Amino acid sequence: MTEIVSRSVGCVVRQHRRAGYPSLSDRCVVIGGATRGVGPAVSQRLAATGVSLVLADNCSVALTRLAQRIEDNSEAPVITSTDGYLSLAGAERAAQQAFDTFGRIDAVVIVLSAEDCRVESGNPLWSILRFVLTVIPTMLAAGTGRVIVIKAADAPDNLNQRATDAMAHGGLCAMVASLAREFGSRGITFNVVDVGDRPFRESQCAAEVAALVEFLAGTESAIVNGQVFGGSAFRR
Repeated sequence: MTEIVSRSVGCVVRQHRRAGYPSLSDRCVVIGGATRGVGPAVSQRLAATGVSLVLADNCSVALTRLAQRIEDNSEAPVITSTDGYLSLAGAERAAQQAFDTFGRIDAVVIVLSAEDCRVESGNPLWSILRFVLTVIPTMLAAGTGRVIVIKAADAPDNLNQRATDAMAHGGLCAMVASLAREFGSRGITFNVVDVGDRPFRESQCAAEVAALVEFLAGTESAIVNGQVFGGSAFRR
């Protein structure tokens, strides 16, 4: 099933790019966790479209390097926020920077590492919800918005780890489905990209995820809402 879904998504993305749809150059995307896992690949893919980027994370050195790489290879406007996007203050700071600099927030991409998803390291759902609720008013005012959560996972080797991973996965999907139902009729979509236990460092995996995110962040993905792409079968 995962393979079939992957092929379908790949087909949609290829058609999206071939058909000459409008670029994302007039849009602003906030990427929380931009330096984590597949975050750099997503950031650079979106930058190639000319989108305005706000890169948020808590590692200033890695953020500076990523921003410099983007500036060297594209003309996309990019700013950084190093206050920690999973805290309320960090989320508010990133959103305020986006609005002050670009006057809009069209999409939010939240990249969660395996560590972020561990229940024992704190409740990741509250962190995501705080970030989402921070940007929702701006999206509601615009009548449109995209929220994409990219979730990594370990390959658990014992029952306790598998159980907590499944619990975090189930809670995330339920929350996203609830938000999708609540805000979908008002033009704001919510979707999850679950990388499963495939390492983020695999270049092919990163390219596939980045291509999918580009499509989901665009204006032609309005009918895609409340979906979970990818993931491992044992968590379904």
